[in-house]
Order: sequence, then structure tokens, then C-alpha cells
Amino acid sequence: MLSYGLVEHFEDTAACVRAVAAFSRGRVLTIIPNMRGLVGLTQRLCAPSIYDIHVPVSLERLISAHEEAGLHILASGYLLPMGFSVVNYHEPNASALAFQLRRLLIAGLNRLSWASWVIERYLPTSTLLSPYLYCLAHVS
Repeated sequence: MLSYGLVEHFEDTAACVRAVAAFSRGRVLTIIPNMRGLVGLTQRLCAPSIYDIHVPVSLERLISAHEEAGLHILASGYLLPMGFSVVNYHEPNASALAFQLRRLLIAGLNRLSWASWVIERYLPTSTLLSPYLYCLAHVS
């Protein structure tokens, strides 16, 4: 079972993971955007209404939510050393100028991210720059 961009929208992360796990007979892979580092800050600056519908979940909280849901953790961590393509810059009712400025900011950050992928194996994944976090768990 794959959960991609779901559990970070619920305050009770463990209850959401438990509900997802109820549909699985084996493993659950949960991938969420990292709203606790620079990706989250960029999201909050570019489109606060999008940021506001997310719960900034730490890796530790994601792992504990899976454990609280009765799952056995197989692997967890951050994906990619850097990536700003996860940022949604479409803020409702924003002016055309604000939209274009946000779009240019994200385009520049995306190019920086692409450059980092060339040397990806030398860069660590981290709360600060990684765009996603994940948890792979087995349904007990």
C-alpha cells in the first residue's frame, strides 16, 4: 500500500496511518512532503493557504505514528538531498505579479535542486533541505 501526500493533512497522524494500514495486507510505504525545513518555509512564503492545510510532521513523528498504528518499521528517512519542486506556488487570489515572482523563485530553486542531484551521492539527506520523508513498515 502506498500513501503519498495523505497523512500530513491530519492532526492525528497515527489514526490516519492506522486507517491506511487497514487496507494493506503486507507493507505500507508512506511518503510526505517535508514541511519542517526550507521546503516548508518556502511553501509558507509562496502559498500560505497551501502550507496551512499541512501538519508539519517530523521524521520522528512519522515513525512513531506507524508504531502507534501497530506497524513494524522496516526503513525510514529523507528522500533526495534537495528538491523544491514539491512547493506549490499557486496562491488563490494572488496578483499576477506575485504569481510570476513566486514562479521565478521556484524555478531558480528547482535549478539549484537539479544541480544538487548531479552530486547527490556526496550530499546528505536532512530535515533542512530534503523535499520528502518516508516510512516503510510491515503490517503485523
